[in-house]
Order: sequence, then structure tokens, then C-alpha cells
Amino acid sequence: MTPQHITLNADRVIMSGCTGVPMRPGAHSLYSDDPHEIQQWLSTHVHTTNTRVALCIVKGHPRYEEITRVCAVHQMLANIDQQTLEQKLASMGEQCVAGLHRLRHAPWVNALGEPCTGAPVFVVGAGPSLDRNKHLLARAATKGYVFAVNTSAGAVPSELDAVFCAENLDVSSGLAKRAGETLHILQAHAHPACWDVPCSAQAVFQGADPQIVPYVLEAGGIPIPHSSGVTGAAAAVGLLWGASEVVLVGQDLAYGADKAYASGSAFDDIEVVNDGSALRFAGASKQMHPTEHIEVEAWGGGTVATSPGWIPFIRWWAEVAEKVPITNATEGGARIEHAREESLTDVLDRLPDLDWKWDLAEVARGARTGDGAVAIERIAAEGQRLLDASDRDLRRVALGAPIAAFWTYPDACKLDREGGLTMKQRDEAHRASFRRAGARMVELAR
Repeated sequence: MTPQHITLNADRVIMSGCTGVPMRPGAHSLYSDDPHEIQQWLSTHVHTTNTRVALCIVKGHPRYEEITRVCAVHQMLANIDQQTLEQKLASMGEQCVAGLHRLRHAPWVNALGEPCTGAPVFVVGAGPSLDRNKHLLARAATKGYVFAVNTSAGAVPSELDAVFCAENLDVSSGLAKRAGETLHILQAHAHPACWDVPCSAQAVFQGADPQIVPYVLEAGGIPIPHSSGVTGAAAAVGLLWGASEVVLVGQDLAYGADKAYASGSAFDDIEVVNDGSALRFAGASKQMHPTEHIEVEAWGGGTVATSPGWIPFIRWWAEVAEKVPITNATEGGARIEHAREESLTDVLDRLPDLDWKWDLAEVARGARTGDGAVAIERIAAEGQRLLDASDRDLRRVALGAPIAAFWTYPDACKLDREGGLTMKQRDEAHRASFRRAGARMVELAR
């Protein structure tokens, strides 16, 4: 029998039941007939439709329908992710520039020194298991520093040392639940409404996005690599500030029997229906698409239901836990390999009380603010060069303006999907996109 189809120019290849098939040198390949293994591999390696995957499978294979269904579901999710990414990017670019303007009033997190030296940080996510131990977080505050994220802030009944926000969407309602009482730490491209929530003080961080890193460095910041969303960012900042260990609470990376989030959190109305093969969600606070159901090892033993979208996060935390001390005190959700598993009560029993600790908001108010003006001048100059460049030099000039990708990448993706254009028409469309990006950069920098 022969494979149904083979595409040798694909970025990644799945081989099922095929032998003696030539492979493109350097291709990222998976040889498997196990639909579950294929699903996990896709979740780890293929996040948007920008990555091309070839499925090479014998049409008469006994698991043909099951494997192709897994790939079709993942393609649907990748399409959704791609559309979300393209919709977000332009607003991220605009909000990054706005964040650089706000550095006149807020310091980068690296300007605060190491206020958590020798103490643990408790990073509180909004997973459903938080309902089991959130009453212990007041005691945790006597042992170390308690960081919540914008989704979990409203679920924590006790005082917090800091609340983190990494979203470019308007999640100000979560921050507003802790308005005025604590330090808010926002990613540079946070939504303007999040910046406007009253608080004791603000500080700024930025991930290692290549489109913005040069400007962060120019403005005196240090990129904070984090591949596990806002909780990963909170952990990374805690370690930057000298924390002795990171204790995860409410970091399920999975779903409860009928809940997706903790009570009191930003999305606590989201209910989960698990029919054995798919997870479906109901609730008004957040649109969540149906997703494939995957069983993974659970905290404390057994298995728990999660989705393909959580798999990269589980693996990211496992990689981090190999390098730095991570304690998973979630008391539910997915197991994180290499992390120490303890109940939150046991963690608190082994940790000494702190004799004294910094008021992080006070530290932030006393820190030197960032210098966004230099970075903004650079953005304006790069934008002007895009406007002034000849057609021949335009692509070369664009390489020297990394932030322009926030606007040009969605345009390029749209062109890739459109057919019927000549090479000349495509070149003209790309040049127009570069010049629009330049004009927007100059306008935002004013």
C-alpha cells in the first residue's frame, strides 16, 4: 500500500504506517500510529497554521479515520489561534508604544533590585483547585510574597503583594477587584484600561518577543522570557527579584469535574462538559471553543482532563522545574514533571515566618522610572526610514525595524491565503504594507 499523500516541503511531517518513504533533510518528524501521541506532538510543535504539517498515512490503515480526525480537530484549533494572533498583533504594536510612553511614570521590574531575596514567592493562578486552599494564602503572606494574576486576583480573599497582567486585551475588571491596594505589574503592551486601574504603584515587564526586545533594551529594561502565560511571567519576575523558590497555587493546567476556573476569578462562570472525547464550555464571561479531551497525569496520582492548548504549558513548567526550585502546591490539576509536589499546608509548615519583608509597592515608587523616550525616538526614526526607502531597499530597511512586524505579519498571512495574485501584485502589496507600518510607527511615536 502507498501513503495517501506526501508533501516533502512541509516544516513538520507525521508518518503513520509508512515505510521506505524519503524524508526532507532536517524535517521535524513523528513516526507514530498512536492518535494520542500524534495529538500531543501537534499541541507541542504546531500552534498556528503558519507551520505546515504533512500527514503521510496509508489509506487502509486501521486507525486512519481516528488519526485524520485528530489532525482535523487540531487544524481547526490552529486556524482559530492563527486568527486570534493576527487580530492581536496590530493592537499589541500600538499598545507597546503606548507602554513605552508610560515609562515616564513606572519603573521596569529590573529597577526594583532583589526585594524577594531569600524568600519564596507564591504564584497564584485561577485554576479550579484554588478553591481548595485559597484560605491559606493569608498565612502564605507571612512566609513569603504572594503574587496573583489578573484572572485570579478577585478569587484571593487575603492581601496580595503584587498582581500581574500580561494581556493586551481589556482584563481591567480582574485588576479592578484589587484596585488601590497593591502593586500592579503590567506587560508593556497591556491594554490601556489595565494601566488606568487605580493601584498603589505600577511596574513594567516585557516578554522576549523579538519585535519589541530591542526597544525594551533601549529603554533600560530586561526582557523576561516566559512561555507559560502570565503565571510564568510572575514566576520569572520573582526569580529575578531573588526568590528562593516558586510555589505554584491554582496552577491546574487542566479542568475540574465541571469548572474551568476558581470561584471569584475573572471567568468563574465557565462550566465544563466532558463527553469523553471532547471538552465543551458554557459561560458568558469568555468565549471558549470546544476542544479535544486529553487525559494527563494528575497532581497526587491518577489522571485529569486537559486540552491540547495546555500541553505546551505543562511541558514548559517541567523544563523550568529542572533548572530552578518549583513546588507545585496546586492540590489538583496536571502533574508537573520535576516539580516538588506538596500540599499548601505542608509547604507552609516547613517554611519559617519572615521577620520582615518589603512593601513592593513602596519599592516600586522609589525606583527609577524607565526611559521610554529613547526607544520611542528610535521607533519614529525607523518608521520614517520605511517611508523614505526606495522600493528596492524597502525589505532591507524593514529588517532594521523589528516592531514593524506587528503590522506587516498579519498582512503577509492574509496575502498567503489569497490566491490569484501575480508575483508583481504580491510585491506591491508587501511594499504597501511596509509603508503603512512606517506611517503608523511615526504617528504613534508623536
